[in-house]
Amino acid sequence: MNGIENIVRRIAEDSQLEAERILAKAHEEAAQIELTCRQSAEADYAAAISKGKADADERVVRLGGVAELEAKKLVLSEKQNILDKAFAKALEELCDLPEGDYVSLLARLAADGSVTGNEELIFSPDDKAFKGQKIVDAANALLKEQGKTANLTVSEETREMKGGLYIRQGNIENNCSFETIVRLMRQSISGDVARVLFD
Repeated sequence: MNGIENIVRRIAEDSQLEAERILAKAHEEAAQIELTCRQSAEADYAAAISKGKADADERVVRLGGVAELEAKKLVLSEKQNILDKAFAKALEELCDLPEGDYVSLLARLAADGSVTGNEELIFSPDDKAFKGQKIVDAANALLKEQGKTANLTVSEETREMKGGLYIRQGNIENNCSFETIVRLMRQSISGDVARVLFD
């Protein structure tokens, strides 16, 4: 039986060696698979981090642009508000001129705006009642000094305005109200005023 026992032992040893070789190869393949999976996972992780960072950077840039645009809008709005206040103050100061200066200014407006010298001047109710005739007399005096017809009169009509006057000849009117003068001046000098205020 010695021969059979030797054969069985030999088969058992060979089987043992084959099993160890298969097991070693399996461990080696498992290690290789683990390494490949780890490298793939690390690459996926790095790509995800890179994409996330790029997306975050893009969002920051986009939000920064929006914030910058909003800031510019706020600054522009505030500048516009300051210009509104500046021209409102100018209108207020025109209306609050001392009476002599006020009468003189409106007389010059009437004389400069008169075409025929026969127009009627329309005032606010208060100006008509308290200064209308003084303004007409001063305007007629200016027209006479210039050698022009000087027959301006106070109109029976009044207009709601803060100050200034309308010059009317028939159906034609020249609006010299302070509100209109300030609005027209604002259109023509807003850029200069903005430079003085904001530069």
